[in-house]
Amino acid sequence: MASGVTEARTSTRSRANTRARLLAAAAEVFVEHGIEGATVDHLVAAAGFTRGAFYSNFSSMSEVFHDFFTVTVRENLTAVEEAVNAIPPEEISVASILDVLEATNPSDRNTYVLTRELELRALRDPAMAQVHAEFQQTLLDALIPMMTEVLGRLGRQPRLPLDQLGEALVAVYMASLGRELHGQDHAGARDWRLGVFEAITLGASEPA
Repeated sequence: MASGVTEARTSTRSRANTRARLLAAAAEVFVEHGIEGATVDHLVAAAGFTRGAFYSNFSSMSEVFHDFFTVTVRENLTAVEEAVNAIPPEEISVASILDVLEATNPSDRNTYVLTRELELRALRDPAMAQVHAEFQQTLLDALIPMMTEVLGRLGRQPRLPLDQLGEALVAVYMASLGRELHGQDHAGARDWRLGVFEAITLGASEPA
């Protein structure tokens, strides 16, 4: 009996590890081949697995794409939240929070390319529009509690719905990331980002 339980646990861990490695390889595969062009063969070759291993974890590349975005958003925001909570109270500011954001989420070409490609496909494909909507909601669901905590630590309260504030900050972050990746005023990108973040955060909130 004990042997059977041990084997089951080992199998579960092995499958989870395989799934994680497939998702880890997904970013480069989707960036290189595009959402529509990426195939199961591309992914298993990049991850070092067989097609059988793929179909033991996913039913399609669309499922991989969906799970990749969901996992990435949650992991990144968890890292940001933990880092923000570690900032001493006397050092909390929009600038210090932006420092944390940049340290935990450095300029990432893959994130930018895949997010923009998803947006474009969502305009043409109803199925991808649903994936995009779910991605946006997952992002906001994770972001809103963190914004509530941050505003509280700044001694402020929102003047508009937090989902709107979150969407505005994400749009600014992605726009500034695009400026950097396109080589537009790379040296001044952080100052531009900080100025807009402060204007939005302080303008959309008031002293508590």
